[in-house]
Amino acid sequence: MKIPLPKVESYLRSVVISVQLRYPEFKIFVATDSQEVLLSFENKFPNVISISKWFSASGQRLHQNPQECQDLVQNGIEALMDLYLLAACDSLIFASRSSFSFLASLLMTNPNHRCYDIDRNKSLIKQVELKLKRILGR
Repeated sequence: MKIPLPKVESYLRSVVISVQLRYPEFKIFVATDSQEVLLSFENKFPNVISISKWFSASGQRLHQNPQECQDLVQNGIEALMDLYLLAACDSLIFASRSSFSFLASLLMTNPNHRCYDIDRNKSLIKQVELKLKRILGR
């Protein structure tokens, strides 16, 4: 599901300002299947890191363009690396309407982690999240 980039950037900008004061050496890990999104983040924020991966020449999202991808297995491995690296972060800004980032939020094991859901005011998403947390015992 495509998340509006300006909404994420706006939310992240406010978080970056407060984090930068406390942790000057912080890093922003970006997990995306869009080269446009990655370049936008690299141009607008300091200390952006991501894993090296293949991007579609047509700009389509990776999982929606298997014909263009040379190595689907490697593509899947890169997605899993993104998922587990997101889950290992100290803080996670995500949209719970994205099953990928929502799963990363559920996989976080650091007891001091902080999650910022840009969709937190959507009641259906909150209900699903609460039910999943009860099922998972968190």
